[in-house]
Amino acid sequence: METDDAIFWIIAVILIAAVGTGAFAGIYFSMFPDISAVDWRGIYNNIVILFSIIDAVLVTLFILILWRFRKLDEIGPKETEEAAVHVVPAEIEVKENWERIRALANSENASDWNMAIIQADALLDDILVHLGYEGETMGDRLKIVDPVQLPSLDRVWAAHRLRNIIVHDPMTEHTKEAVVNALRAYQDAFQDLKLLKSEL
Repeated sequence: METDDAIFWIIAVILIAAVGTGAFAGIYFSMFPDISAVDWRGIYNNIVILFSIIDAVLVTLFILILWRFRKLDEIGPKETEEAAVHVVPAEIEVKENWERIRALANSENASDWNMAIIQADALLDDILVHLGYEGETMGDRLKIVDPVQLPSLDRVWAAHRLRNIIVHDPMTEHTKEAVVNALRAYQDAFQDLKLLKSEL
């Protein structure tokens, strides 16, 4: 854009300088030599002034047209650093969220255990969507997962069913062992997908 600005202003200065020095008037009179041959100094001067005014008007219009065309390039949304989308790699997303899930699982509060299950299930669902698995629900997506790619699939199904029980009946208490087994299923799923290395 800075190069375009420089070219624009160079052209504008050249045209204005040409008008100021009467260069265009000389071109006109070279086209009509009979006019310049007449020794009518007053008439000649008046014609020079007239052509200079015409030149100034034409140059001004030309500069305005150039300016308008230049502004057309600026129409449309501009990408800024604030507007740029920053995509978080799946490995980082899983690692950061898994740390929070582990903290909930290590709590003495049973409601935190339930929240750990819900968050782990949601995290795996996000990853499945990211990997291109389609479906309206996580259950739909799990149905099309290849067990070869996800050896822990059966255990993930069991963990997902526990998650559904928690969501629909949050007052039901579950043993710490059941919660840990479910979370290990999610952990193994992330490890199967090469997205997690840490252990619960």
